[in-house]
Amino acid sequence: MEIGEQVDNELIKGIEKDARNEAQTIIAAAEEVAANRRTSGKLQLDSIIKEAQESTKQRVMEIKRSNSSTIVMETRRLRLRVRDRIIDQVLKLVKEGLKKMTENPEYTAVLQDWIVEAAIGLNLDRASVNASEIERDKIAGQTRKGAEKELKALTGREISLEIASEPPLPGQGIVLTSPDKRIAFNNQVDTRLLRYQSEIRKMISRELFNENKENHS
Repeated sequence: MEIGEQVDNELIKGIEKDARNEAQTIIAAAEEVAANRRTSGKLQLDSIIKEAQESTKQRVMEIKRSNSSTIVMETRRLRLRVRDRIIDQVLKLVKEGLKKMTENPEYTAVLQDWIVEAAIGLNLDRASVNASEIERDKIAGQTRKGAEKELKALTGREISLEIASEPPLPGQGIVLTSPDKRIAFNNQVDTRLLRYQSEIRKMISRELFNENKENHS
């Protein structure tokens, strides 16, 4: 089952237009900065030519190289700042969208996906499931049983899931914990988004800045 992943992707795509508009505004500012630096470089160049005619050619080349490097560095710095601002906005909107989904009946399928993913990651025959108060109510019934059935189909093993005895979690999402409480798999929203940050960065670089996936670090 991949409903949770599809939901995340749809939310990101849904806010891509807003992110693009914000990026274009900041990129325009970056281009203006670069243009101003070019103008400043030309004025500096003219002054040097007048004051030192004997070394014009060599000095001009040095300034051109220096000015070009400054523009490139400034543009890259602003580009990175744009990307970071967009990433922050994307993550904020995704979190808001997922929070609103808790009221949707289909959200139980998302929770089941997260439970199954965590159980496979934990790789134990028994685990306790914890979540926020509203999510625990959804997990306690068919969602937990559905996760056990899906795990049986995927792994061929009987994996027992029970609701945690600890108080509900403060954040959205689920956490699976071993019976001895020594290991856990965190599938809360904040943690999941941290896992996706690399892909979000690649998506923004590819869609907004035309950077190749393999060249992005």
